[in-house]
Amino acid sequence: MHPLLTGVLGVSLGLSGLSAQADDICEGKQRQEANAIVARAKSAEAAGDLKGALQLAQSKEARDCSDDGDLVAKRVLLRLGQDAEKAAQLSQAFDYFSSGSHYADGKRVGLALLKARPTDRSWADNLRGFMDRNNFADGLAEVQTHARGQAVRLLAEEEKTFAIRTPHEDLLSDARSWMRIAGDEAAPDVRRRIIARGDQFAALDYPYALQQAVAYYERAEQKDKQGQVKAKARQIADKLAGGDNWSAAVDLYELAGDEAKADALRKSREVSAAKKEETRKDKFEKETGDLEKQLGL
Repeated sequence: MHPLLTGVLGVSLGLSGLSAQADDICEGKQRQEANAIVARAKSAEAAGDLKGALQLAQSKEARDCSDDGDLVAKRVLLRLGQDAEKAAQLSQAFDYFSSGSHYADGKRVGLALLKARPTDRSWADNLRGFMDRNNFADGLAEVQTHARGQAVRLLAEEEKTFAIRTPHEDLLSDARSWMRIAGDEAAPDVRRRIIARGDQFAALDYPYALQQAVAYYERAEQKDKQGQVKAKARQIADKLAGGDNWSAAVDLYELAGDEAKADALRKSREVSAAKKEETRKDKFEKETGDLEKQLGL
């Protein structure tokens, strides 16, 4: 939000209630001083100093005790929003309109900004909330349709670029986030794709693939399938544990959740490797010594 808007009577100006509040907390002198500040705000507005006018009109004194400071701020925010819109500063215009409770203008500018920044998911999510809060059913539908289109685009990109070594989980994650903006009824499309990718990886037998399978199933909340992959990982690890590819067995045990087996295998093989290295060094030193004797060194 634009710095000048900080403290602009919350999200909207809240016109009702301010007069009653002023009556409750303001004495005659305080009201006079507040109205004098608002008079300065009006002069600044007339002179074209809109930001200065806003600063005065939204001061604490004016907000608490003036007769019409809120109306001045509302009017100035409309003009600032219009100027920002003309200058194509749509984000700033939206903030001005929203803070001044000019919601129809905010809706128009918000949708224009959505078209200008079609892949900005954060903005789409914020705009969806704005439409919902202000009962713009048509605007909400437009944001949701846009979000669904972005999700479909990401799913198509993921389908085109997916490969076992480049799975592009980020595309599916982004698609799922867009689907949530579009509405829960659209989310199953992404979930089915996530499960399908998990199935592809689960059909393979090496650690990376099975790790990917578990990760996909976790995203899709497929606990049964996760359990099946972990059981498969444990079986493969048992077969590999006694061979040269023991490090893969360690990874698979860890994936299966058998940390004790993974640690025991790692330590066992590390001790065995250390003994082999010690034997190799002893043999090398002995052979070197024998050769030196033969050469009379």
